[in-house]
Amino acid sequence: IDAMAARRGEDPVVERELLRQWYNGYRFSSDVDSSLTLYNPLSIMTVLKDMEIKNIWFNTGQPAFFDKFLKNNFKLIDDLQLPHIESINDMLASLDIHFLTTETPLTDQTLAWQLLYQTGYLTIKSVLINKAIGPNDLVLNYPNLEVSASLAQHIVIAESIFTRSSITGFSSYLRDAALAGDVDGMAQVIREALATVPNIVLNKDEHYFHVLVHFMLQAAGFQTFLEVAVSGGRIDLYFEVPSIVYVIEFKQGLPAKAALQQILDQRYHERWLSSGKPIYLVGLAFTKKSKKPVAVACEWQMVKRTAPRKLTGKTTGKTVVKVAGKPVVKKIVLAKPLATKVSLRDTSDASVIGKGKVVKKTSKKK
Repeated sequence: IDAMAARRGEDPVVERELLRQWYNGYRFSSDVDSSLTLYNPLSIMTVLKDMEIKNIWFNTGQPAFFDKFLKNNFKLIDDLQLPHIESINDMLASLDIHFLTTETPLTDQTLAWQLLYQTGYLTIKSVLINKAIGPNDLVLNYPNLEVSASLAQHIVIAESIFTRSSITGFSSYLRDAALAGDVDGMAQVIREALATVPNIVLNKDEHYFHVLVHFMLQAAGFQTFLEVAVSGGRIDLYFEVPSIVYVIEFKQGLPAKAALQQILDQRYHERWLSSGKPIYLVGLAFTKKSKKPVAVACEWQMVKRTAPRKLTGKTTGKTVVKVAGKPVVKKIVLAKPLATKVSLRDTSDASVIGKGKVVKKTSKKK
């Protein structure tokens, strides 16, 4: 692992944590006191041999049955919220796959949970004790990033005309754009991906696009979060990379600027201001016209918190900020030293709609 870290230019501690996130996490014991988790032996051995982090699970085969199952049960899989709590008796019961067909959608979510659990896409994360009502409950979730990315890739294949070989290239392009902070590049990859989805599939509501973009990002190896409740409402989707936070709002039939404005108005991004990372606010709008590919419009803005500036002695000066796109000059007089930066208006930030504009976060005037 140390040699692999040196070759990749990573700190060995960071490299071990990355390997844990990608390949560890399998738990097979329903014992309440058990916390032992296992690595996927084939994946970790292959990665250490090749000294490269990659998705071994997806590249080592997948029954055609499972791809067809996902295609015909997309709505059911979409509704499966993780982490999920399920009765231990239901999950550990034997699953007879002979009665499952690829052509008939499932109507029972428990069967979907069983199939995903017994095929290794879900694992036990913890056990909840039910002292009063009998059998314990299992908390299920993806074991690691490799598995969540693999399932997402299969779902994207099922919903589009991507092949197993082409989905790898698509995921790589999307991952590189997100890591580089290239929002326009991300939007272009999503636009091209949606162009591969058959028209008959695309006659769906806004939530369908939420979920499909969510799976696209997961296929690229990111841990994404949908419909997250915050004080101002619900964030459609957010995810983080090592140096960037992305907050995304979706709209269908409305301009992308309206999606971006909603993020600003509801202040969805404020929970990350103390992280020190730049925060990209992204509005994505989808427009579907008959017999034409989906039009994807994108408006984005970067928000960055400024470091406090130390001021000493009596200071008089002029500061220019932008409010609603117009420069406003404010005169400030400081009689005493302050340890924090002074805001020039009562609201907590100055926001400007526009691609690539930076919004600086400051503390309120004392």
